[in-house]
Amino acid sequence: MDQKELIELAQKATGSTKPADLARTTGITSARIADLTSNRRHARNDEVRRLAEIAGLNPLGAIAALEIARAEDEGTKTAWGKVLASVTGKAVMVLLAFSVAVTAIQGSALTTTLVVVLFISLTIIQIYVRLIRELEHNQRVIDWPIVTRLRKRAETPEFA
Repeated sequence: MDQKELIELAQKATGSTKPADLARTTGITSARIADLTSNRRHARNDEVRRLAEIAGLNPLGAIAALEIARAEDEGTKTAWGKVLASVTGKAVMVLLAFSVAVTAIQGSALTTTLVVVLFISLTIIQIYVRLIRELEHNQRVIDWPIVTRLRKRAETPEFA
């Protein structure tokens, strides 16, 4: 994920495409948002946190994903990959290892795309899990098809 994509996700979450609206919501100036969108400046971690929270993403995961995209050496990418893995789960490490290998062949755009896709997928899964836990905590019956499939899978011997 790059900072332009993060800004676009935050704008979609607020329902606006105008930088001024996002500026009011985040407290980041319109001029700064324009600089971030055009990559004239790097987003500070506090700005990434605000944008990620609005977009519904894990702020630490968003910071780590941006640092991976910005990193110029493999050691830094690996270090931030470990941070991202601790936030989102071990599956990310597998993808990052794969994406670092692919980067050497295809370039960094593919790495960024793979990290973004996995990050968004894991975020959606985390939201589903939180929602299911909250509903079950309030003793509500959840009969969504996906919940039924997940329950059946969890009850199989290999997952029990």
